[in-house]
Amino acid sequence: YTICEKQEGFIGKVLAPLIDDRQEMKEALRHEDLPEEQERYLQGSVDAIKWILVSCFGYMGHAHASYGAIRCHQAIQAYDRSIMVKTKEMFEESGFSVAHGIIDSIWVQPGEGHAEFQKVCGNITSEIGIELEPEHRFEWCAFVPRSSDTADIATLNRYFGKKQDGEFKTAGIEAEQDSKPEFVQESQMRMIEALDQRMKPQDVIEVLKHRISRLEAGEVEPEKLVEERRASKSLEAYQVKNRTVSALKRARRHGLEMKPGQTVRYVVRDDKADPLERTRLAFEADGARYDPSYYRTELIRAAESVLSPLGIDRASVRDRLEGMYDPSLRTLT
Repeated sequence: YTICEKQEGFIGKVLAPLIDDRQEMKEALRHEDLPEEQERYLQGSVDAIKWILVSCFGYMGHAHASYGAIRCHQAIQAYDRSIMVKTKEMFEESGFSVAHGIIDSIWVQPGEGHAEFQKVCGNITSEIGIELEPEHRFEWCAFVPRSSDTADIATLNRYFGKKQDGEFKTAGIEAEQDSKPEFVQESQMRMIEALDQRMKPQDVIEVLKHRISRLEAGEVEPEKLVEERRASKSLEAYQVKNRTVSALKRARRHGLEMKPGQTVRYVVRDDKADPLERTRLAFEADGARYDPSYYRTELIRAAESVLSPLGIDRASVRDRLEGMYDPSLRTLT
C-alpha cells in the first residue's frame, strides 16, 4: 500500500499518547526503590494499556468494526514483518543467531566474536525507532510444538526455560493454563525441574510415574483436580455432549443457570458415564471419587509438552511409561 505521511490518522492520534504514557511508566518501573503500592499501580497500568493496544489492532481487522479497515490491519502486520526482519538482520550482522521471533519478541544467541549485546540493542532501537528492551537471559530454553500432529513445528507462545538467575520461565504450557487442574500444573513444574537436573528424559518419566501412582492410589485431593471451562453458549445450544455440557447440566440440577461467558468448575468423575454423571461440580468434589484414567491422560499430555522439544511425542511417552528404554539427551542427537 501507499502510505500517506503528510497527515496523522485517527488511530495514530488516539493511541500515540497511550504508547508514550506506557513507555514512561515502564521506565519508572526500572527504579528499584519504588514503593510497593506505586509499583503495583504502574505495572497494572502498563498491562492495561497493552491490552487496549492489542484490542485496537484486532478491532481494525474486524468485519463489523465501526472504524476498522482490513487494509490498515494488514499494513500494520506488514510494518511488523519489516521491523522483525530488519532486527533479525542486524543481530546476525553483529554475530548473533536468532532462535525464534514473533510479533514483538525475538530470542537470540551469541555467536563467536559477537558484538556487545546492549550496544546492538541500542543500534536497533535507533534504526527502527522502537525501543528494544532485553527481558530475560536464559541458561536454556525449549520451544514446544503445538501437538503430536505437528511435532516438528514449534509455537513461539509455548515455551519453558531456566533463566540465568535460576528461576524457571514458562509460557503457554499446561502450567500456565488456568483451565488445567492444580495437580497437573504442579506435576509439570516437577517434570521441568527434573529435566533441568541431568537433562535426561527418563527423569521426567519417573516424575510422571510417581504422579500417576498417586492418582491411581486415590491420594490426590479432588480439589486439586478441578478444571475450569467457560461456557461459550447456553446449554441447549451445545450439540456435542462434552464435559462442559455435563457440568452445565449438574449446575442446572442444583438450580444454577449458567449463562454464556460464565465459568464452570468441575472434577471429572467418570469420563465414560452419561452426561449427568460424567462430572461433579467443584462444590460437590469434597470426598467425591474421580476418574484416574482421565487425569492420567492429562498428565501424559503435560509430560509430552516437556519432552516434545526433544523429539519425544505422546506415543513415545506411553512407551517409556512401560519401561521400554531409557536414553539420555545425548543419545537423541
